[in-house]
Amino acid sequence: MNPIVGVYSDSYPDKRMILNKVPEAQYIQIKNRRENVGRALRLIGRTFPSIRQTEFYAQGVHFTLDAPCYPDIDVIHTFNRVCLHDRNRWIATFEKTFPEYFSEESRIDFTLMKKQLPLILSDQCVAVLAMSQWAYNYELWLLSQFANQEEIKRMKEKMTVLYPPQELLITLEEIKQKFANMQKVKFLYVGNQVKRKGGAEVLKVFQELYRKYPDFSLVFIGSLDGNYNNFYLDEKEKIEIQSVIQHADWLEYHEKVTNEEVLKLAKQAHIGLLPSMGDTFGFSVLEMQASGCPVITTDRQALPEINNDRCGWLINTKDAQLPHGDDFAHYTRDEVESFSELIKAQLKTAITGILDNPRRLGEKAEWSFNRIKKNHSPEMYETYLRNIYWRAGSFHGR
Repeated sequence: MNPIVGVYSDSYPDKRMILNKVPEAQYIQIKNRRENVGRALRLIGRTFPSIRQTEFYAQGVHFTLDAPCYPDIDVIHTFNRVCLHDRNRWIATFEKTFPEYFSEESRIDFTLMKKQLPLILSDQCVAVLAMSQWAYNYELWLLSQFANQEEIKRMKEKMTVLYPPQELLITLEEIKQKFANMQKVKFLYVGNQVKRKGGAEVLKVFQELYRKYPDFSLVFIGSLDGNYNNFYLDEKEKIEIQSVIQHADWLEYHEKVTNEEVLKLAKQAHIGLLPSMGDTFGFSVLEMQASGCPVITTDRQALPEINNDRCGWLINTKDAQLPHGDDFAHYTRDEVESFSELIKAQLKTAITGILDNPRRLGEKAEWSFNRIKKNHSPEMYETYLRNIYWRAGSFHGR
């Protein structure tokens, strides 16, 4: 019999890594018995955005699942969520740590993590899938803060790295034609959290360069409002980059577009941009590379695993003075500004090099395309998940 998989969310990560990834599996939408609590917290969070930075909000809205019993389901597959019961077999894919937390290391209270760890280590949890080696390593760091060696050993037995799948969106021949017919270099930035993801730095650098380099264009997709991570963006800087958006004739600005439109733009673009202060992964990098569009990124979190100087450009942030490490939600205003200047300087150098000598761009595009083909095969991903689902089904007696 084909496996029956319970899914709670249809968010973008769920669509990218869970929903319909095994063709013969039957996917069933399940409920969360704490949904009313989560709904209430979301409403409160709209009025008081600061609550969204608390662990209480994260646990109530994002990181736990208390599903009713589903006797016919073989396995529940969650993204970032710990199942709070032992009524169904389950697996989880996670992006940073599992269980997740929002607290600064020096003040963290591990009470919730300690309560959830036995659920993860139980036989009901069949597998824990890290999206990257960085996430795998960060998970071991988190466990080292409160778990004993036997618990860590058992977690390592459940855990593996499984990179997200990515379909090829263009052919090698189309890549060659795109760069052979290039008259001006087309850049593409995609990211709603425009300060955290380096969008503000992108706009400032191009504003400095456009008089010297007229042969480029930039498509910029990202909202300056409506996202709690834009707390990085103070009012003065927001006004500055709004002025750039309003007056730049080299810029095509969109507050938001569909993912289908993003992919269409990526196929037309020559260079992608994600000079992020912090990004647990970066789906847009995969989509650009699969479109024959090499990317400029920082070396933060998992980004060096999916980008490098052969298939793109890496901004070195290792010299940044960041006491909070990867916990970017806790950077001070001074740390953000210092980090911003570091990114902007290296981004300007990279873009200047591209505009001065665009001849090797096609070669990088082919390397990025082949990297996707080798490391993010949907077929390999499907096979791995299928094996896990069948294993869970055998536990279920099917």
